[in-house]
Amino acid sequence: MSTVHWIWLQETLGAGSNKLQALLSRFDGPKALFEADEAALRHAGCLRDAELQKLLRRDLRPAEEIMEACRQSGYGILTPDDASYPKRLLRIFNPPLTLYVCGELPDIDEEVAITIVGPRRATEDGVRAAYRMAGELARAGCLLVSGGAMGIDGAAHRGALKAGGKTVAVLGGGLDQIYPKGNAELRKEIAGHGCLLSEYPPGTEPLAFHFPVRNRILAGLSLGVVVVEAGERSGALLTAGHALDQGKDIFVMPGNVGSPQHAGSNRLLRDGAIPLLSPLDILEEYAARYPHKLDVRYALEAEAREKTGKQPAKSGLQEDNNPPAAPVQAATPKPAAARRRPASIKAPEPAKEAVLPADLSDDARRLYEHMPADVCGFDQLAAAGGLDPAQTMRALTELELNGVLEALPGSRYKKV
Repeated sequence: MSTVHWIWLQETLGAGSNKLQALLSRFDGPKALFEADEAALRHAGCLRDAELQKLLRRDLRPAEEIMEACRQSGYGILTPDDASYPKRLLRIFNPPLTLYVCGELPDIDEEVAITIVGPRRATEDGVRAAYRMAGELARAGCLLVSGGAMGIDGAAHRGALKAGGKTVAVLGGGLDQIYPKGNAELRKEIAGHGCLLSEYPPGTEPLAFHFPVRNRILAGLSLGVVVVEAGERSGALLTAGHALDQGKDIFVMPGNVGSPQHAGSNRLLRDGAIPLLSPLDILEEYAARYPHKLDVRYALEAEAREKTGKQPAKSGLQEDNNPPAAPVQAATPKPAAARRRPASIKAPEPAKEAVLPADLSDDARRLYEHMPADVCGFDQLAAAGGLDPAQTMRALTELELNGVLEALPGSRYKKV
């Protein structure tokens, strides 16, 4: 099937029209629909007279002009016929028939894609939380999806980019429409480390009614949707509603009871959404399904630092919203005579086993006791300790922070 017919059909009836899938279920693709006569179209039984007349004009020129505009601007066009069209979107109600792409769309179906949404006029706490959450998820291997707007959306994109991750912005207008104006530089960064995505062709203004239609794509691309802040009538609730309809996970950052900025968020929690207190609440949902994608060590270390105040050995990573740790003062060297050992006295042999801290968790203690003396892999450890992947990673991180375990390249470990 040709791209021009997909564009023709979506532009004739409008992006998000509930008639698109009804017609495609009765005809063998958009080209067959384009060639159908009036009787066949009427027999479909789902078209109003005005819609029927639009289809009967059979005018491909607007679609051809859109294709030429995309060619000149370097935008890609995806339709359901293309192998790179996300299968996740094909499973939602009323998937877009055409997607316009600026940048490189990741292989969505192989990504742990997480959508972060919230208001444009967010609180400072909400913006910081979205930035930090997106950064930690990106470091762990997630793909961050949001709407490219100010407030929570912009913070999520920036957090992912700062962490060196990829991000996708789903827009409510044409790719050439710089909206909001203040995000022009951010859009360039997103296109260079992910992509801008829209079902609206170039030249389409970002009108208000486009954004609720767009929200089904935000939910459809991802495995789960994070709501940072949502008032009673927040657009984030619409995205969460699409996620619920699509069978996706909904994570919500709890807010103060009585706060108008969190009234919708807290209602989602009351109705069964997953409370989001740490990136691990998300990562643990998908770690077992995507072990080749996710590395949750950074998030585990961050959580351990908050609980214990200990700094991870050889981490090299620093929280963006925390000041750098004060440098550790080197110990004053002892005089040479004090360091010199008499030749007649041998140094004691190192202990065969490290002394485990008294406050070590049961899981960490059990895992350590089941570790072999030589180097072993993650899967071997999980099986030996009888723990699930999330429990194993928590225990390994705890042991490493306490200095009794050394992490090696390739998810291998050994006792110190």
